[in-house]
Amino acid sequence: MAMKSATCSSYEKFEIRKRNPNPKISVLLVIDMQNYFSSIGKPILSAINTTIDLCRRSSIPVLFTRHRHKSPSDYGVLGEWWNNDLILDGTPEAELMPELGRKPGDGVVEKNTYSAFRGTGLEERLREMGVEEVIVTGVMTNLCCETTTREAFVRGFRVFFSTDATATASAELHEATLKNMAYGFAYLVDCERLRDGLSKSAAANVCHFRSDLHMRHNTRDIIQFLEYLTLVLIHNYDVTLILETPSLLAEGSSGAKRDVFK
Repeated sequence: MAMKSATCSSYEKFEIRKRNPNPKISVLLVIDMQNYFSSIGKPILSAINTTIDLCRRSSIPVLFTRHRHKSPSDYGVLGEWWNNDLILDGTPEAELMPELGRKPGDGVVEKNTYSAFRGTGLEERLREMGVEEVIVTGVMTNLCCETTTREAFVRGFRVFFSTDATATASAELHEATLKNMAYGFAYLVDCERLRDGLSKSAAANVCHFRSDLHMRHNTRDIIQFLEYLTLVLIHNYDVTLILETPSLLAEGSSGAKRDVFK
């Protein structure tokens, strides 16, 4: 089942619609980056870890999925399809790759089919977290990543699908999925596109809070504004996006700008 990696480094070839993720309502799913898929997963480890880091900087929760089977009773049709060459729980192949940028608090969703939603409680978990947008990375592009994306979409989640942090057995299969995702299910991103989009989202959130501060001296709002400002500054997001945004030049906000950046 595990095969050679094939990736596409750019989202532009198949992109149809453009949108930036909203960090406040997003989650990152890292699909099945396990030792069993090391031949496919290792070439995209850098992109995976970059995506994880970008999401952590924006306070986006990170969830990992782990595909495993406990016995032939849960093989289902996958056993027939893959000649029973499946990932057995408790084996080294079932473990997540140690090179992943994981942290102790990261959740792991256990699954035994292509979809991360089927029989896992993932949807309920995301609803409880207030998640409305899902960023999909991992392996395999055309199997578990694509199936999870389709299910997320039909369950009402907005999906962002990574083109350089996903991989599968061939470039042809990888690109076929990207074409389908862009047409009917997901916004395409890569690491650079995601970095730019999250930067703009963070800057926009700063702008939004700052434009209201001179009218609403609410402690909670001020604290949230400072959190976004810290995100922009500490994580090297583009501060010029804040300074150049026309709304920041509106009456009543220029003084706040001088106070913040002096």
